[in-house]
Amino acid sequence: MSGSALDVLCQVARARTGNEITPALRARLERAYAGALGGASHAWIAALAGAAEDHESIGELVAATTVNETWLFREAEALRAAAGHLVERTASRPAVAWCAGCATGEEAYSLALVVAQLSPAALGRVGIVGTDVSARAIGTARIGRYPGNALDAVPPGTPTPSLVREVDGAVRFVGAVREACRFARARIDAPPPDEVPAQVDVVLCRNVLFYLADAPRRRAVDALARRLAPGGLLALGHAEALRVAHPTLSRVERDGCLFLQKAP
Repeated sequence: MSGSALDVLCQVARARTGNEITPALRARLERAYAGALGGASHAWIAALAGAAEDHESIGELVAATTVNETWLFREAEALRAAAGHLVERTASRPAVAWCAGCATGEEAYSLALVVAQLSPAALGRVGIVGTDVSARAIGTARIGRYPGNALDAVPPGTPTPSLVREVDGAVRFVGAVREACRFARARIDAPPPDEVPAQVDVVLCRNVLFYLADAPRRRAVDALARRLAPGGLLALGHAEALRVAHPTLSRVERDGCLFLQKAP
C-alpha cells in the first residue's frame, strides 16, 4: 500500500471535515480504502478531492473520518439545565436551540423531551435545529428511528409519549417532540445553514471541538459564539468548556453544569 497515497487521502479527509486526522482515524481510513489504496492508480483520490459535497463518495469519506458517538439523554444534567433556559426564554418569545455536531440526532430529540417534561406548553414555542457534517448521520436524524436498546439510556420514570415502538422493536419519535426538531448537513466551522436562525438561545456542541484541527476549531468557536443571542448559553464538553475562550463569552454555572454565556 502506498504511504504517500494514504497521506493524500488523509489531507482530503481533513479538508472535507475539518477533523484532525489522528493515528486512529488514519488507521480507519486505511482499512476503509484498503482495496483502492492498493491499486496501481490513485487518480480516484484527485476525483474525490474535487467531488461535490453531496456526492456519494464524499458521504463515504466523511463516514470513515467522523466519530458519531451519541445516545439519548447523554449528560442529562446539562440537557436539563439547557432545557430550563429555553423554557425561561419562551415566557417572552419563541426560543431556539442549535445542536451543532448532532450526529444521528439523539441529542436534539432528548432536549425536546426534557423541554416537554418541564413545560409541555413551552415545547410548542421551542425550535431545535441539529446539524452535522455527515449526510448519513443527518439522514438517520431526520427519520428519528433508533434501535430498541436506545431506550436503555433514558432515566427511569421518564415519560416518553412521543416515542412509539415498531414491530421490529425499533423506536421512533412522533408528535410534538418530532415536530420540534429539524436537521441539516453542515460543518460547524463554516457559516451555518439557513435552518439555523441568526440568533439562538442555546447551542449544544458537546465533545465535538476536540476532534477538529486548530484552525477549524477556532472558526467553529467563533461561528457558535456569533449565533448566540445575548444571554444565550453554549454547552461544550466539560474539558472543552475549561479550555475554550472567546471575547464575547464567559464561563457560568447553571444547575451544577458549566456553560459559556454571551453577555445579556
